[in-house]
Amino acid sequence: MVPVLTPESVFRIDRYEVTSLQRKLYFSAPNQDPLTSVTLGEAREICKSLGKNLCSEGQWLQACLGTSRLAYGYASRFFRERCNVSGKGLSPTGSHRECLSDGQIYDMIGNAMEWVESDVSPTSGIVAGGSYMSGNEANCFTRQIVSTNSRSPQVGFRCCGNG
Repeated sequence: MVPVLTPESVFRIDRYEVTSLQRKLYFSAPNQDPLTSVTLGEAREICKSLGKNLCSEGQWLQACLGTSRLAYGYASRFFRERCNVSGKGLSPTGSHRECLSDGQIYDMIGNAMEWVESDVSPTSGIVAGGSYMSGNEANCFTRQIVSTNSRSPQVGFRCCGNG
């Protein structure tokens, strides 16, 4: 996990999207297939089983923007080749070596959109960051409201923890 310092708090966030080699064995590591097609509730439970929590919208946004406050995490303008935003499917975690925030957090833009806890309503399903299908629409501010029970091969997650 990577520490993120904000004026309001300190927390930790997974460097990579959550992955799984087998059922009920979850982790965050490079060069693995992101775990996708899970519901919001399942993402929450998996993070809880790891002693963490699903990142809030605010935490996710702070980590994506980084200390440099860059709209794409890696820069202030869009570069199509940096992240997996126009591919044919998911890429292994961290395989787009230039798709990282200044906090060294990979794939916050593109690859798999990520479940986050709504800062407004805990009953809302929010996914952030865009997916491999989002093109130039993928940035740190990209959000979609979806059903909390939806499953999509374009949606994964990462976990956060206390400082």
